[in-house]
Amino acid sequence: MRPPEVRKYLFDIWQACELLAQFTTGKTLNDYQGVYAAVSSEVVWGIIEAYLPNLRLEIRRLLETAG
Repeated sequence: MRPPEVRKYLFDIWQACELLAQFTTGKTLNDYQGVYAAVSSEVVWGIIEAYLPNLRLEIRRLLETAG
């Protein structure tokens, strides 16, 4: 069993992933551009598309096994 604080951190990550997924559902890179001027929109959007789905799944699995 993992220490309780690890489960809390995993849950926080999962919640952030869920919020990102909700925020970006049905949107495109063009919709997103211009929202965060100091950050490369292409980089952020690439991370959302390439890594967010797998991160969400892995965090969910960890939460389910964290007991």
